[in-house]
Amino acid sequence: MAQDDAGLELTVRAPPGAEGFSFDFAFYTYEWPVYICSTYNDLFVSLLTPIPAGQGDGNISFDSDKNLISVNSAFLGACGCGASTCWDGGKEFPCPCVAGGKEYACELGTSSLLGTGFDAAASTGWLMTTAPVAPGQEITVRWAVYDSGDGVLDSTTLIDNWQWIGEPGVGVTTQRASYIP
Repeated sequence: MAQDDAGLELTVRAPPGAEGFSFDFAFYTYEWPVYICSTYNDLFVSLLTPIPAGQGDGNISFDSDKNLISVNSAFLGACGCGASTCWDGGKEFPCPCVAGGKEYACELGTSSLLGTGFDAAASTGWLMTTAPVAPGQEITVRWAVYDSGDGVLDSTTLIDNWQWIGEPGVGVTTQRASYIP
């Protein structure tokens, strides 16, 4: 059951020559690390209408395992638990964390969380979603973040860097953004 939900809906017509669009987002959650793999799971979705081919429910933002963006996401990379620095062959890197029986590389460390209000929490870091459109097509994107199972600990999502894509062959993907907006 969705609780503490917040959403934003955008209806827009694709310009001539547009074959797709992209946007960046970062999901932040207070559920780290206690509620990994539990019934208390905050979620973020990006629902596109009309639904792209092959996307049964219209959700176009998902992790590398095609799961919803959540505290359980394979993209959860800005995190830490205890020792924050490990060493391998003289090279420093963030230590992996085990939470909910899963190992998280925490490859983004915790520095991007400082000053966000999610300092002791976790984030996916910046991700980029792409999806196809037809030139001149009217589309609606609904972004939503919500608590599932409780209304206690909150999560939020920042959305930035909307762009139209003019090259053909745009697919529905979500991957790490190549820059920090």
